[in-house]
Amino acid sequence: GMYKISPKHTVSKLLISLLDDGSGCTNARISYEITSLGPKGDNFLDEYTEDWYQKFMVYWQDAINHYLDTGKMIS
Repeated sequence: GMYKISPKHTVSKLLISLLDDGSGCTNARISYEITSLGPKGDNFLDEYTEDWYQKFMVYWQDAINHYLDTGKMIS
């Protein structure tokens, strides 16, 4: 796990679990726990919907796969 502290904004706890799916592939389970530290954090959490999270996970998956395939970050 990892914690990210954004002063006057949020504290985020990130957990990543990697699981063998039995076919030679690995599945990743990712979870976030976010706590607001003030009005900016409250606004962020108001916009943190299931739809936003799903789109973010697709982007994150694409970015990680791009790096694994090319050794370069998406610009």
